[in-house]
Amino acid sequence: MQNRKKTGLDVFEEFSKALKLGAYSIYYICGEEVFFHDRALKLLMNLIPQDVRDFNFDMVHGQDSNVSQVISLCKSYPMMAEKRLIIVRDFQSLTKATGNDGSSLNDFLPLIEKPNPTAIAVFMDEKPIPKTTKIGKKIATSNQVGFFEFSVTPDYLVPDWVTNWTNKEHNFVIEPQAAQLLVQFIGSDLLLLSNEIEKLVTAKSKEGVINEKDIRDLVGFSKEFTVFELKDSIIQRRTNDAIQIADQILSQGDGAVGEILKSLGYFNSIYVNIWQYLRAQAKGNSPDEIAMALGINGFRLGMLQKEARLYSLSSMPVIFEILYDADRAMKGFSTLDEQSIFFLTIHRLCSV
Repeated sequence: MQNRKKTGLDVFEEFSKALKLGAYSIYYICGEEVFFHDRALKLLMNLIPQDVRDFNFDMVHGQDSNVSQVISLCKSYPMMAEKRLIIVRDFQSLTKATGNDGSSLNDFLPLIEKPNPTAIAVFMDEKPIPKTTKIGKKIATSNQVGFFEFSVTPDYLVPDWVTNWTNKEHNFVIEPQAAQLLVQFIGSDLLLLSNEIEKLVTAKSKEGVINEKDIRDLVGFSKEFTVFELKDSIIQRRTNDAIQIADQILSQGDGAVGEILKSLGYFNSIYVNIWQYLRAQAKGNSPDEIAMALGINGFRLGMLQKEARLYSLSSMPVIFEILYDADRAMKGFSTLDEQSIFFLTIHRLCSV
């Protein structure tokens, strides 16, 4: 079993350590999880004291500048400070603004070979620069460049991200069910979640532990039932209970369609986890190996083990077909109304 893939938080911790150590003069930051781009920028800005920042900080956008201008900035020296900072957003767009002067991104190769030791150059893109290009290969493999790619956090790992971020960023503990509930209410956008976590931490003051009640109080909900109770009823094949809970969830929500879509997305993440667990188990992997590969903690592993016992690997294709049918129906490929689609999906899931 392979080790789990690094999460954005793992990469961010590596970036923070490299920055504290002054490990590189050139950084390349990429990936679609732009939440971490913004966090990285805040750390970078702290490197230049406020009183000398006007003389030692430049932020340029690729489409508004060109290769030769940026190289000139990267070679310049600080004024009344130890370092100067140059940040280039949309680095790969520099070629679009170059014009006909014959320059290209490959002109950065000498700079990478011999960086300016008194400057910190940061190149940023959402999509990584292709490693098939000369400059892309150099950036990805050079010991002179700190390469940090922030991939989008999978939905099923977002509750774990909430737990880890709350602890590492604020030194608070958020209970696992509370983290799940926060994601259910807020969604998987890390920026929105981090804002809500900050509100929770501020409200809790010195207590240090965030629970489900705190989540409900924060977002203004007092739901008797949530999608967690609905999920438990479905997995335990308690059809009547599941339908009653679903009906109450829809009646309490602000919009039936939104509640249904969030619930279906949650069900999909749950069944993906069960499928991955069963598949790994069939290969002879131990629970600890499975937990490592899926990037889950002991609490979630225990829940997953209980849920997986109620399914077989052969039942998973049927489950995903049901969820696929529901997704298509919600997108208009059905004559049923949204509530009927939801209830029918629950009936079908309970019958597997």
